[in-house]
Amino acid sequence: MPENKIQVPGRVAVIASIGEVCVQWARLEMTLLGLICTVDPTDMEKGHIIYGGLDILPRATMAINLARQNNIHPSIAKRIVEVRKALQNGLADRRNQVVHGAHHGEEGAETTLTMVRWKGDKKHKRLSATEIGQLASEIHELGNQVWSILNAIIEHAARDHVQEDLTDALSKS
Repeated sequence: MPENKIQVPGRVAVIASIGEVCVQWARLEMTLLGLICTVDPTDMEKGHIIYGGLDILPRATMAINLARQNNIHPSIAKRIVEVRKALQNGLADRRNQVVHGAHHGEEGAETTLTMVRWKGDKKHKRLSATEIGQLASEIHELGNQVWSILNAIIEHAARDHVQEDLTDALSKS
């Protein structure tokens, strides 16, 4: 049976890649919100009210500050710092350019993005749908790292709880 391939026009591929960047960014924002509510045990609905208005970098900073305040293991807090560094070292800017940049000069599966507030070489950037898709993958991977941090906090808390239970049981015997 012959392989059935759907031909996607270049503009559609660019737009689909931008959509994937948006989806992965929203996932990352929600995962960071979940991290905050885990680090500082808060009901998610209440967490949405308290922390939901924060942009992503202040959200990451809040997670770091709360982790330190609530004595989350330093190795775990360090991983949260690494997430913020990834955002500060260009990921957030690249996402903003793809999502908020003015698109023009589209040719095939490429577009030129212009950020009018930016200066110099950063102001205009030519990207392909593939490059935009790679950005979405990077964002997805960072979201996976945040999920991994969440799991580490939960596992660490469970070990501490078991240790406390054992200590209590031994002291009573």
